[in-house]
Amino acid sequence: MPEADHDGLPDYRAVGRHAVFPNPDHDQTERFNFLARLNRHLASVVLPGVADAYRQRVEPAFEHAQGRKPAHRREARQALAAEPLYQTWSALRRNTMEMRQQAGLSLVLGEEV
Repeated sequence: MPEADHDGLPDYRAVGRHAVFPNPDHDQTERFNFLARLNRHLASVVLPGVADAYRQRVEPAFEHAQGRKPAHRREARQALAAEPLYQTWSALRRNTMEMRQQAGLSLVLGEEV
């Protein structure tokens, strides 16, 4: 069984298995490993950039337009929705969730979906 990768994420082959758990082939395993690393990258590299964009561009623009800071998270989220880096992060995050669902479905059904 492979050891944890250098970034601290365990290889998908190291995940505990239940007796009825399907046996992934090499490509399925690497698909799950890729998705785990992509999610790690989005959370550790891209998302902090979104926070910086909010502090440096979105919040000041909101304050300039409204004369105040956002009153609650919904206002902040609405202001952030126009930020290209947020849009990129959000689209990639959504895609990773969809890819994970498709990968799981493929594994369970035993075929490419």
